[in-house]
Amino acid sequence: MGDRRTQIIEAAQSLLAEGDGTLSVRSVAARAGLGASTLRHYFPTQRDLFRAVFDAGADGLISDFRIRDRSVPADERLRECLEQLLPPLQSDDSSNPSWIILLADILRPGGPEAGRTAWGAAATRARERGTTWLELLREEGVLAEGSVRGHTDFLLTVVDGISVSRAVPFERLDPDQERGVLDTAIRSVLRTP
Repeated sequence: MGDRRTQIIEAAQSLLAEGDGTLSVRSVAARAGLGASTLRHYFPTQRDLFRAVFDAGADGLISDFRIRDRSVPADERLRECLEQLLPPLQSDDSSNPSWIILLADILRPGGPEAGRTAWGAAATRARERGTTWLELLREEGVLAEGSVRGHTDFLLTVVDGISVSRAVPFERLDPDQERGVLDTAIRSVLRTP
């Protein structure tokens, strides 16, 4: 029953929204009104459960916006898509606490599995979407020579760098500098007219 899978994912998401980052099988099963063995039928490992929860969350966050709209310049369309992968800017120019916590969890040896799984799911989705965007631009004839995978990896590395810059308050780029860096990266993967 596909609805059970959705029911389990929604129960896990509600626990996460309440601040329970552990997502234990028992707590998720209880929230979903199921036994642990039923949950294990749909998600044999805790990693499978984490991945499904974070994938479901990422699916609703990344949009293609106007990437197919050829009336808009390709660089603008690609920038619009890439900018959504960045964490929100803090209005007071301070560090972004949620990103610092996530980065700390990922980098800390023995840190929570949920943080690494969330980052992995987000990175996988970003790579999939980025590849799709660049494939569309290749079909349109505006992508520079080279592999789509290589161009995607390059652009996502730039996005990751800007993300880290937003997370920590040291030597942060201002919004105009960020846009300049992103525009330079975009120009390097597009054909020049």
